[in-house]
Amino acid sequence: MTHLALFALLRLVSENGNLLSLAILQNLSGNSKNGLPVLCFREVPKENFSFREVISDMKNQINEKLNLHEKLKNSAEYSKYTDLRLEIWKNPQKEYSPEKICRKIGYSETYFRSRYKEIFGISFRQDIIKSRICLAKYLLLTTSLSLAVIAEKCGYEDEKYFFRRFRNETGLTPNKYRLSK
Repeated sequence: MTHLALFALLRLVSENGNLLSLAILQNLSGNSKNGLPVLCFREVPKENFSFREVISDMKNQINEKLNLHEKLKNSAEYSKYTDLRLEIWKNPQKEYSPEKICRKIGYSETYFRSRYKEIFGISFRQDIIKSRICLAKYLLLTTSLSLAVIAEKCGYEDEKYFFRRFRNETGLTPNKYRLSK
């Protein structure tokens, strides 16, 4: 089995009445809890809290995810999905239509979307958005291009929609992001 190097952190996500919400956070997953990247999550009662038990349970969750990943990686369709994802991250500005992709690879849209999320832990649409926002962040920090040009280079025809999407994903407007770094 391939072992992934993870930078992880056990964190108290919230405390609600008699429950503690704990998560192991990392930066390789599309899953999130309160906007944070989550590898695994568990709620436990405050009383009789056992750190050892929580860590053991979370370790089992991680192992299950790794086993699923290994199984998926060995499936015949895995390379189709990884090639597509690589294309999305190399060229986020392109328009990616699930209908056209499904016709090309011969899958139903429902199957394609569920399999994509199962393999990568993020929906097809959300992955496209993340790739575009990642490119936008890079361009904001490394160029002096106008926001309209950056929006276009990231695949957004409507500059206002780009602003809203960027703010929803990062919590900052593109201008504030550019100035904050």
